[in-house]
Amino acid sequence: AAEAVERANVDVAEMLKQGQLGVARNDRDKNVGVSEFMKEQTIGVKTAETEQKVETARLHAEAVEGDNKSKAIIADSVARLKKSEATAFQDGETKKVQAEAAVKEAKAIAEAKAFEAMALQVEKAKRAEIE
Repeated sequence: AAEAVERANVDVAEMLKQGQLGVARNDRDKNVGVSEFMKEQTIGVKTAETEQKVETARLHAEAVEGDNKSKAIIADSVARLKKSEATAFQDGETKKVQAEAAVKEAKAIAEAKAFEAMALQVEKAKRAEIE
């Protein structure tokens, strides 16, 4: 009977040991599970932050590209305007020079005709004196 009691005590001790091991395994599994969940959560948060930064940078780059295209269009328009203004100015200057030349030519012709008319009068006067 003492042997049966001893065996029962050993069995109880073994059962307690197995129970404590089971509790320890459950605690370990729970802690590992929580740690893995926390790791995945942290990775998820960091991944989302990285994706947000990348998307923000992409959108900023698109905005800058749009601004640059607008500036290029404006610069091209300004250049065309300046070219048109320069052409118009050059045409105006050319016409001004041509007009001045025409006026000088007209004056020269008028002076030549005036001298010719004077010369004819002088010649008539001399002929009249001679006759």
